Amino acid sequence: MVTKGFELRSAAAVTRFLAGVFVLLSLWGCVRQKPGEENIPLSRIRCWTNTNVLRDLAFSPDHTVWAVTPGGLITFSRRSGRFAVYTVASGLPSNNVLCVLYRASGILWLGTDQGAACFDGERFTCFGIAEGLLDQTVTALAEGADGTLYAGTERGIVRFTGSGWEPVNDSHEFARRPVRAISRDVDGSIWFVKEKALSHYMTNGTWEIYHKDILSTNTRVPPLFRYLLSIAVDSSGTTWVGSEHGVYGYDGRRWQWYFNRGRLGTGSGLRDNRIEAVAAGPGRQLFIAHGNSPGFGDGLGIAFSNGADQWTYLTTADGLPANSVYTLKFDAGHTLWAGTAQGLAAIDGRHIRAFRTPELIPDNHVIDMLSDQGGKRYALLASGLVECAGNAVQKLPALPARGAGAGIAVSGRVYVAGAEKGLYIFSSGSWEQERFFADRKIVHLEKEEPEQVLAVAADGIYRGSAGNWEKIKLDPMPADFVPLKIFPDRQGRFWVAGTSGRIQGGARSALAIVQGRRLVSVQVPSLSESYACLNRIIFDQNHEPYLASPAGLYQYGSSGWQQVALPLDRGSLSVAAWDAAGRLWIAGRDQGLFMRDNGIWRELLFAGKQSPGGITSIAFDHDTALWLGTTNQGLLRIELKTKTS
Repeated sequence: MVTKGFELRSAAAVTRFLAGVFVLLSLWGCVRQKPGEENIPLSRIRCWTNTNVLRDLAFSPDHTVWAVTPGGLITFSRRSGRFAVYTVASGLPSNNVLCVLYRASGILWLGTDQGAACFDGERFTCFGIAEGLLDQTVTALAEGADGTLYAGTERGIVRFTGSGWEPVNDSHEFARRPVRAISRDVDGSIWFVKEKALSHYMTNGTWEIYHKDILSTNTRVPPLFRYLLSIAVDSSGTTWVGSEHGVYGYDGRRWQWYFNRGRLGTGSGLRDNRIEAVAAGPGRQLFIAHGNSPGFGDGLGIAFSNGADQWTYLTTADGLPANSVYTLKFDAGHTLWAGTAQGLAAIDGRHIRAFRTPELIPDNHVIDMLSDQGGKRYALLASGLVECAGNAVQKLPALPARGAGAGIAVSGRVYVAGAEKGLYIFSSGSWEQERFFADRKIVHLEKEEPEQVLAVAADGIYRGSAGNWEKIKLDPMPADFVPLKIFPDRQGRFWVAGTSGRIQGGARSALAIVQGRRLVSVQVPSLSESYACLNRIIFDQNHEPYLASPAGLYQYGSSGWQQVALPLDRGSLSVAAWDAAGRLWIAGRDQGLFMRDNGIWRELLFAGKQSPGGITSIAFDHDTALWLGTTNQGLLRIELKTKTS
């Protein structure tokens, strides 16, 4: 028998060969343990997010505005003025919602970074790649004149079949490119905005393709017809396309091109070329929004024109909640609605009404979960701090720094490193800056029993507490060793993770174990070498050390590092933690939350779905509840079992 060029002369040889392959795959982390499953009902999941950034809007006949955000789906009743929030705890596949469509049938459809979902007013039904989507990221939705539902993904167009999705091939080389927007024409045809092309699906079933070729010889499109972002069709049938290079109008015969010419006076030209949103109003009115323009950190607001290259801007000075505007949509009553970085706005002529959307936590990027000896628990966010008490979350005063880095909670105080430099201490309801670190950048904070803080700064490692710090001498250290993180154990040793030397593509991870003046230098497993900033040391109940790395989990012993078999693909581990009962918890970078008890892995499903991706931290309320911090889904609390009296 010949297999891939190797001659295997006996069954024993085949067995030895397959066994060897299995061992190699096991060492590489490619063979995964298949876990059991435990389904967590939605009633046991709570989620806190930030819903201020509005990406897309839809309207239903009952005067409800539906808005999608990185923190979930929100509804706004124009009659009562009340908001409601839907998250993964409500059944969404992801809080990171990108687009929304209210269909004539009364069903709401959503596109997220974890698939599509429809909402019938009571529950969500989710669709992923297994149901036919070309990619799990759904970027745009539209309904054809015949009722066909179209979706744009990062790998092309699909349409809904009634039970799943099927690809739509628009017959050109950009067929599997990302779709940025979809719009229906007045004649019932459909326009699809691709990354670098515009596809027009005609009512006779044929396609028109508009794109700029490499040599710019295509005379059917204007110059710089690339990097397309948005689209709208006005009542006359003119198609307006927003791009990175301005806004284009096409009436079926010729193109118009409006772009920034450096004229910054009000009413005399576009102020920036990035057109993230386009809306066509009554008559010849055209509205555009720049979103986050590269040259303007706070955005530019909304510009409108009456058919000529003369633009008037509406900004916060006119009543907009924010100048960063991401979507513009007209409702059935011809009122223009804007989704901004700080809420919702209704625009009627020059009159603007702003509506503040719910803000449950400062942002959706949880850096770490912190707890002190007294049992107080906090979530450290990229832009602030919240206190977690029982089944509630309380926002605390704003961090007086440009973002947060590392954090630690000790003896009623919370120590937070500024993202740029400095150390800030939260105590008795207010923040103070620690003068000792005013000009130093701190890359890591760790707790040392009983009430000391270890701070790793660019110029060394410090031990102390508020107002009292000393530099730790860890000599002799390798000359090329740069410490990044420090982890103390119960034997008085310091496990110092950092970099040593150089390898292709960056610094090489290394580990130094220091006890007194004795140094033991330990190389991390080869697969973890490129993850210097992400590698961590965690300790089990017996205080045995483990290296948690995106490459996997490794236990350190007398024979060096031994890899722990995980139910995750190599390179996808995002966090690992031990609970008080000696159970190991791990989470995947993309999706998946697993727990190992008595050597058996179980995956925790959220109402039959995998947990949200990007989990950064895991914390425990004894054995009854689990807190999860994520990179873009906010903060979650999962009730593991009901308390008994």
